[in-house]
Amino acid sequence: MDAKESGQMGLATVLYYLTTTVLATLLGIFLVMTIHPGDPSIKNGLLPGAPGDTDVSPLDTFLDLVRNMFPENIIQATFERVQTTYIAQRPMISKNTTDDIIIMKKAISNTRGMNILGIIVFCTGFGIVISQLGERARIVVDFFVILDAVIMRWVETLMWFAPLGITCLVCGNLLELDDLSDTASVLLLYVFTVIAGLILHTAITCPLLYFLITRKNPMFIVRGMMQAIVTAFGTASGGAALPMSMQCMEDNCHVDRRITRFVLPLGSTINMDGNALYEAVAVIFIAQLNNVDLSFAEVIIISASTGVSDGTILLESEANDWKT
Repeated sequence: MDAKESGQMGLATVLYYLTTTVLATLLGIFLVMTIHPGDPSIKNGLLPGAPGDTDVSPLDTFLDLVRNMFPENIIQATFERVQTTYIAQRPMISKNTTDDIIIMKKAISNTRGMNILGIIVFCTGFGIVISQLGERARIVVDFFVILDAVIMRWVETLMWFAPLGITCLVCGNLLELDDLSDTASVLLLYVFTVIAGLILHTAITCPLLYFLITRKNPMFIVRGMMQAIVTAFGTASGGAALPMSMQCMEDNCHVDRRITRFVLPLGSTINMDGNALYEAVAVIFIAQLNNVDLSFAEVIIISASTGVSDGTILLESEANDWKT
């Protein structure tokens, strides 16, 4: 695509993604404040050795986002991303004091996981340069077109093994639980809150927004994307379902491939509606467990932080305990 002509589509795409993310976050906050799944009495017997709060700044999460946008090595970005970590250190204790003080030292390191945002930024710049070169870059464009067709055919073949892989993922998660009954009883209301928010956002918010913008029946898109929806549901990964989503949009929904190649990869990175809803619920749920009353301003801060980055960084130590 020409860089000038794609500007309007890019603006509309980002505006739509921001709208759906804000709506998902607000829905999650409304449900968790209404249902109130966090019971402080449960935590006392469940986490006897929980560590104290750590001095974690949400600013580091935003800075990590910027760092990941411009990877040092594009090959390394395919399997590693930059993340700020906090290491507990004991300072040197003088003879005059016996206080056991723990200092959290900040360090920037590479962690496992694909840096999709950095890859998209690099490929966007690469594509803009190719579009400016015109016919001289035709051989490069043809190479990536053929490579895309090969990858799509390969993914289509691998999808025949998806049911077996999904079954193994579910069984593996169940085997990691020490006591399924106790864990389910403690987190049942919390899980219900998250799932209710996801269902409402998927079945009501997004189709209603689509209808209001296009005045068309959203069921046409749902039917066309059914295979991609099943893949995303089974793998719990938007990145894993991305190739299938592109194929469904082009073959079933008849969307221009230039639009799908721009909108869908960008959406798999920044349009994290489910994450935004889940993280808003998780932070407020953890606050309820600790019997912390959040003011309206703090709820707004949570909404902003979860809409842009990882909101659980605000209460990272407690979140890690519950994840364990």
